[in-house]
Amino acid sequence: SANWPEVKLVYFPLVPTETLQAWKGQRFAAISANPLFKALNGAAPKATLYSGGSVIHPAVDLAVRLGCEQVILAGTDFGYPGNRTHAAWQDGELGPSVAKATARTLNGHGERIPSDTNFNNYRVELERYIASRPSIRFYNSSLDGARIRGTTLHPEFTT
Repeated sequence: SANWPEVKLVYFPLVPTETLQAWKGQRFAAISANPLFKALNGAAPKATLYSGGSVIHPAVDLAVRLGCEQVILAGTDFGYPGNRTHAAWQDGELGPSVAKATARTLNGHGERIPSDTNFNNYRVELERYIASRPSIRFYNSSLDGARIRGTTLHPEFTT
């Protein structure tokens, strides 16, 4: 993309070398508290971002550390709203099918939707993070995905 030189990439050291070499903009390495990164951080200290198993965790933590007082969660479904695994792909095209869902969760409307155990774990970790940041306002952009405690529907969104 022509905009790559202007876009900054924050990444964990496990990103493939080819991806980093292809990135035209500035790159900033970060780590989590995972013991895997302990030796690496000793050799070349990096910023530590919160991680609870999903890319949403360090992304939200980065927004907060950058000074955002409001964080809008978009596409943070933690389930399969409308029985779809992804908005732009067919069911199962990028991984397991909805038929293989191992759990259920309540969405923002109070309805049960298919989910997975790992999605529920990611949601709980995000809810813990949100609870630990009472001065930050967290919004969800949709009620169709899993209900995320500590968020409210952003007033500009209606579903």
